[in-house]
Amino acid sequence: MRHNAALSTLLEEILQRIARDLPDAVGLSVIARDDHGVEVLAHHGGLHDAVVGVQLRHHRGPIPDALVRRVPVLSPDVLHDARWPDLGPRIRHDVPATLTGAGADIVGAAAVPDTWGPEATVVLAGTLNRPADPATLTTLFDYERLIHAALTAASADVTDALNIVGSRATIEQAKGAIMGRLGCDANRAFTLLRETSQRRNVKLRDVCTALLEDLPLPAVAHGSSTSTPVTPGGTTRRVARCPRTALEEIVDPPTRSS
Repeated sequence: MRHNAALSTLLEEILQRIARDLPDAVGLSVIARDDHGVEVLAHHGGLHDAVVGVQLRHHRGPIPDALVRRVPVLSPDVLHDARWPDLGPRIRHDVPATLTGAGADIVGAAAVPDTWGPEATVVLAGTLNRPADPATLTTLFDYERLIHAALTAASADVTDALNIVGSRATIEQAKGAIMGRLGCDANRAFTLLRETSQRRNVKLRDVCTALLEDLPLPAVAHGSSTSTPVTPGGTTRRVARCPRTALEEIVDPPTRSS
């Protein structure tokens, strides 16, 4: 799998965004496996790096299982998980300095795979200072799609991948605006945006940009406070005018006759 400095920088930025959504994560990594071997494409957090190294060297733990079996792996307590009874002792043996000062920081772990053809697999993995739970997997799944898009774009133009990262901030703010206006959850808000994008054949980011410009400010204020502020450029503003009427279908859906 192609790996370069620009791609590493991009993936590290994505991992930093994940860390904001998973504040209990002590580390995050993107690992790839193909017919050439296994490679860590990006990482965030030194404690997690050490744990990843132990798993890859000894072929034990959530990451090797996700890479080989290509299924999501969740471990509430990775040091005492019965699936890998020797993993905890190996971590204690291989990284004693880590556990001496921060053993309590290694608790849960999760890994989400993405398949790239018959031979290649990319895994997004995280280690937490609390038990990992299904919500942990949900967060990783959300970002796994972003990493897939980044890797796809990087094969052609890293600038495109950077635009993808910027799009996520716009989408998250639009979701927050809809949640504040309609009182729905995040999944419903995203579904409404996606359906409008598909129905109007307009890019999702442009729909979101138009929504943020059209909705009154109080509605936007209900969005996530952690989202990156959206500042559309002139071109985006002009393009965003196209789905303006479609936005009415989100905030005031038409009544369908039976």
